[in-house]
Amino acid sequence: MASPSRFWDKLAERYAARPIKDVAAYDAMLADAAGRSRAASICGTIFPACSPPSTHI
Repeated sequence: MASPSRFWDKLAERYAARPIKDVAAYDAMLADAAGRSRAASICGTIFPACSPPSTHI
């Protein structure tokens, strides 16, 4: 049986090799994530207990 890390590494390689079907939607998602990341940075400065948002989609 393969180790869990080897399984996820293999899965990640296949996922990364797939083409992006809707580039405009992907760009919009990245812009949204960047905006949320900036907001989380401000939140972490004002409220240290805030956790940063996940960009895993």
